[in-house]
Amino acid sequence: MNISPALMALLLCVASSHQSSAWQADAHGPKARIVEQRADHIRSEEGSLKVDDGVELYYRDVGSGQSVVVVPIAAWLSPHFDQLASNRRVIYYDPRGRGRSGTGDLGLVSLNRAVQDLEALRSHFKIERMALIGWSGYGLEMAAYAVAHPTRVTRLVQLNPVPPRQEPYMSARNTAMRERVDGAGWGTYLEMTKQGAAQDALCRQYNRALAPALFVNPQRAHASIDRLCESANEWPERQQAFFKAFLPSVAALDMRAQLGELKMPRLILHGDRDLIAVEGVREWLAGPGDARILIVPDADHGSFLDAPRVVIPAIDRFLGGRWPEGAL
Repeated sequence: MNISPALMALLLCVASSHQSSAWQADAHGPKARIVEQRADHIRSEEGSLKVDDGVELYYRDVGSGQSVVVVPIAAWLSPHFDQLASNRRVIYYDPRGRGRSGTGDLGLVSLNRAVQDLEALRSHFKIERMALIGWSGYGLEMAAYAVAHPTRVTRLVQLNPVPPRQEPYMSARNTAMRERVDGAGWGTYLEMTKQGAAQDALCRQYNRALAPALFVNPQRAHASIDRLCESANEWPERQQAFFKAFLPSVAALDMRAQLGELKMPRLILHGDRDLIAVEGVREWLAGPGDARILIVPDADHGSFLDAPRVVIPAIDRFLGGRWPEGAL
């Protein structure tokens, strides 16, 4: 199956959903308001904040308490981690170029810019210290932030992360993914592209064709990945442009020498069906800090949808100061 390298690059950071809401971007500046008072009495607010170059970042702020957890990417992961907000504050956000955030100049998109944007979000909310949850490529991005701002990070969760170096692991993973993609679905996507189908429809077909390479039960993920396409930033043509700009900043990155700077407790979760080699993921365990890995059974790269009854309680326990059972 012929899948272009640009499209495969999107899979660094692929899998999940976003919730419907009444939030709209305000052309005159950041906007935030309470949009939900849930039956369980957990507050939920969403809005945007403007960073130094004028780009607005969408956020969803759930729960309350002194303990704060920050989670990119809202378009994929919200509201799947709301359970963590029962006794703490969870702030989801969309990084620039993703979900409902602005993009700005693509020439500025990079790992360093992503770290700066997260620091701007921390400053905006006046958070002294926070835990971070990074899924897929954001597992690496959150580690990069923790290296740059170690005193700001209490705990780090890396959920199905890419390894601290891209090669040889990511090329092998992308090759293996070609064998799992729904061939008929991919053919339909290509035909729809030729016929000039609407971008949101192309996005849904694209995600469904790739779902077998990301989820143990792809049908269970369809509703989540279909909703993703409500955000124009997630349409394939925009994602190709975004990752073409972003990927050079991590292509030659090797964070292994920096792991000694990560002294906060770190939990790595890895699905046993994930095509990213566990040997590469285990490289995150190096360094003097207390880092452990939990292998999630019957789960692929989208483990939070494949095995939520394992993943969410394990993260909740870790954020509460205890290691989940089976983390070694």
